[in-house]
This record gives sequence, C-alpha cells and structure tokens, in this order.
Amino acid sequence: MTKKEESNKKVKSLIKESGDELSVHYEDIVEGLMQGKGLFGEGGLLKPLISKFVEAALDAEMKVHLNEEAASDGAKGNKRNGRQTKKIRTESGEVSIEYS
Repeated sequence: MTKKEESNKKVKSLIKESGDELSVHYEDIVEGLMQGKGLFGEGGLLKPLISKFVEAALDAEMKVHLNEEAASDGAKGNKRNGRQTKKIRTESGEVSIEYS
C-alpha cells in the first residue's frame, strides 16, 4: 500500500469515528422533511450537517498530517495551536466552520 493510500485510509477511519457526532442531526432532518422543509438552500436542513462534515474532514486530515510528520521525524513533531473560525460558501449559503 502506498503512502497516499495509507493516508486516505486513515482519513476515512477518522471521519467514520466522527460519524456519531454527525448522526445527531438525523432526527432534525427527518422531522424537518416531515414538516415540508427543503434539504438545500439558505434555510436547508443539510446546512448544519455540511458544517460538521467539513470540520470532521479537516480535523481528520490534520490528525493524519501530524501523526505522519511525527512518525517520519522521530521527534516531538508539531502540535495544534488553537482553533479558528472561518466562513465558507456552499450551495446552501455561507457556513461557519472551526478548524485548527
């Protein structure tokens, strides 16, 4: 397995671990659909889920990066230095995310 394949496998694993956090929104989405609300757009039901998914993906990518760097250097490696907030544009409008 190549390094890229190993890295992708680790990222997928970390995102899967975050799946429990993402599934919390399931009931809200089902309830909203039952009330006739839409999935997409500014008031769409998927908007909070998009934010959580992007945060989970970025978090997983950073974990893999820091672990690989520490393994290759054999030293302490870098550490996270706080979190930042940023707005990104999606098909559902602007979404705020927190990342490190």
